[in-house]
Amino acid sequence: MMFEPLFKIRYTLDMEGPTTNPNAYPYPPMDEERKQFLEYVLKMYAGQEEDERFAATGEITVDLPGMEHFIVRKYVYSPEHVAVAMAWPEYISQKTRGKAFLDMGTGTGVAAVYVALHGEPSHVTATDIAPAAVENTKANAEQYHLTEPFFTVLESNVFSAVPSNEKFDIMFWNFPWNAPDQDIEEILKEHNLPITPEKIMQLRAGLDKQYEGVRRFIAEGKQHLNKDGYLLLGAGGPSRHDIIYGEAEKQSYAIEVAEEREMVVDKIGNAKLKVILYRLTPL
Repeated sequence: MMFEPLFKIRYTLDMEGPTTNPNAYPYPPMDEERKQFLEYVLKMYAGQEEDERFAATGEITVDLPGMEHFIVRKYVYSPEHVAVAMAWPEYISQKTRGKAFLDMGTGTGVAAVYVALHGEPSHVTATDIAPAAVENTKANAEQYHLTEPFFTVLESNVFSAVPSNEKFDIMFWNFPWNAPDQDIEEILKEHNLPITPEKIMQLRAGLDKQYEGVRRFIAEGKQHLNKDGYLLLGAGGPSRHDIIYGEAEKQSYAIEVAEEREMVVDKIGNAKLKVILYRLTPL
């Protein structure tokens, strides 16, 4: 599959949410980019080539900065695919000393484990909707000797399993960038890919129908923030930035770009990928 360098494709602005000023959206959505990135996600998450790598034991280990022999289980997104998987944990770990940290959609646990090891937080909670991801994170926590109550892992649909009275100083989600209109089952069927519970859960790491999960994270996040706490959202070129800005305004957050970088993704022909870390602070 050919992949054009990101941010070189022409686009039109698709406005959503209460804001109507185009200048409010510094990174407008790009339909062609999103289509290409969806194809990449399907290939990466549902392709048979990924199954073959885990055929022997169902897991592999990868060496990441600050975390050697990091465990990656079958059906869980591997942080080796995109460099941003480590860029944000390294950045966030500089902000977490003495603070309570939540890693939403933790996957392998890469951000949660890195922050726990290097960020000196008061405690870390890692959540994911996928049972395979939860078990993967628990395996890495055990590997690096991270235990409760300092390090907690929850199977949770956004905040469904997070105690209502629990609060954090920083809540991070490197959220699914694609916001398709269809259900994942429909997308798999359309691309003639096998439909299994494991594949569906795996794809949820890269696809969020109409950003239902992201909208909930922004809307429900306030009740889980300490005073002066904030949300961090990891986004990329194919993300629906208009929706992020619209939801932030709707839910009364100040939104700003905390950090932005350009990554080279070797898995898609060394394409250049612009990545953005948004900070949302309650007004």
